[in-house]
Amino acid sequence: MSQQHNPIANLITKIQQHWIKEVSSDPNSRIVQWLIDPGEVKLYHAFLQLESTRAGELPEMIVAQITPFQSADTFSAAIAATWMDAYVRDTTLAKTGNDCGNFRLPNSPEYHLQPFRREQDLLYLLKAFRQNFLPGRKLTLALLPDHISSLNAYEQWMHLVKKSCITDGITFVAFVPRNTRNADGFPDDSPSVIKTISLSLDLEGSINKIATSGDPLNPEVHLRNHLFKMSKAVQNNSLTGLRTAGASCLSYQLRFGNMALIATAHIIFAGMLFNFKTYQDIESTLQKGLRFAKRGMQLGDQSCKPLIVQCYGHLAACNQLNNNRQDAILNYQQQASFASNCGLHLQAITAWQQAATLAKDHDHLLHLQLLEEAWDFSKQMPVAELSHSDFYAIGLALFDRMQEQKQYAAADEVGNRMTEVYGPGWEAKTRQKAEGAKSKKAQVVEYEHTAFHPV
Repeated sequence: MSQQHNPIANLITKIQQHWIKEVSSDPNSRIVQWLIDPGEVKLYHAFLQLESTRAGELPEMIVAQITPFQSADTFSAAIAATWMDAYVRDTTLAKTGNDCGNFRLPNSPEYHLQPFRREQDLLYLLKAFRQNFLPGRKLTLALLPDHISSLNAYEQWMHLVKKSCITDGITFVAFVPRNTRNADGFPDDSPSVIKTISLSLDLEGSINKIATSGDPLNPEVHLRNHLFKMSKAVQNNSLTGLRTAGASCLSYQLRFGNMALIATAHIIFAGMLFNFKTYQDIESTLQKGLRFAKRGMQLGDQSCKPLIVQCYGHLAACNQLNNNRQDAILNYQQQASFASNCGLHLQAITAWQQAATLAKDHDHLLHLQLLEEAWDFSKQMPVAELSHSDFYAIGLALFDRMQEQKQYAAADEVGNRMTEVYGPGWEAKTRQKAEGAKSKKAQVVEYEHTAFHPV
C-alpha cells in the first residue's frame, strides 16, 4: 500500500497481512470469525471497501456486505437478495452475458417455513457466481452487518451455514464484536471449519498521531492534542482527569489569543462535562466561551458566528437537563434570533422548534408567539431548505393551534404552505414524522460515537 508514513495506512496493511496469513493461506478455512473492537468498525469498513475494488491487494475476490442481521432464519435470504440487487445494477457484469446460474429467490410461503434451505440457496448463488465470473479463484464473502439483533442468533446462523457443506474455493469471514465470546470463539467440534482470529490494533494511537502532527507552536495542534486527553479522561470516567486536561487546554489557548479557538476550547470542555452532569460548571464554561466568541466577532472573525450559535444551544441544553425550563427557552430564543440574523436558517428553525416544544404545555401565549416567529421567518426560506429542516413540526403545531382557536382561514393558509413544502397529504406525513420523533428517547445533547450495534 502507498503512503506508508500514514498511520492509518499502516493499520490497513497490517490487516491485509493478517488476512493473507489466517484466511488466504489457509485452504481449510470455510467460516472465519474475526473479533474486532467497536471502535475499529469504520477502519474495517474502509479496508473491505478497498479490497472490494481493483486496488485491493488480497489474492482472493472479496465481496463485502453490511446487510443487517435480523434473525438466523432470514439472514441468508437477505444476503442473497442484496447480492442479486447489486448484480442487476452492475452494468459491467451484465455486459458479460452471464446470468449467474439464473439464480432466483423463491417467494412461496413454504420457502419461508424452511430456514435451512436458505443456506443451501445462498451457497448455490456463491458457487454459481464463482463458476461464471471467477473460475479457479477463491471467493470470500465478508460480513460486517451494520446491525446485529442477537449474537446468539448470529452464532446459530453460522452453524447453519457450516452444515450446508461449503464447497472448496468459498469462504465466509464474519466480523464479530470482541469480548462477547470466549477466546475459543463459537463452541464447535470442528475448529478447522469455524476458525476464530483477532488482531491487536492501536487505532486510537494512530488517530492521535495524525491529529497531533504538525507545528507544535500551532494552537490548533494544541487543541487537538488536548481534545484527545479530555476524551481519554471521559473514557476512564475520571472527572478529575477531565478537569485537569480541560484547564490545561484553556490555559494554552488563552496564551495564543485566538478568540475563535479559545471559544472552541470552552465549548469542547463543556461538552465533555455533560458526561458528568456538572451543570454549574458547564454553564459557567459556556458563558465564558460565549463571551470570547462575541469578542472574536467584534474583531471581525466571521468563524465565531456559528460558535455563538453553538454556545446558546448548549446553554439551553444544560438548562433543560437541569430542569430550568425558563432559561432553556430563553437561550433557545437567543439562539434562534442570532442564527436567523446570521443567515443560519436551519439552526434558527430548529432552535425555535425546541423553544416552542418546551413552552407548549406551560405557556400557551409564548408557545404561539414562538411558532409565529418561526413561521414568519420561514417565509424567506426556499421550499427545498424547509423540507430538510424541523419546519414540519412548526407548521403542524401552528396548524393545530389555529384549528383549536377556530381561525380556519389562518389554518388554511398554513395548510397551503405545508402542501407546497411537503406535497399533498402533508398532514398525515408530518404527523407520522412527529410521532416517530416522540417515540425516540429525548436526547438534548448528542455525542457521535463509533458504535458496533450488536448488544
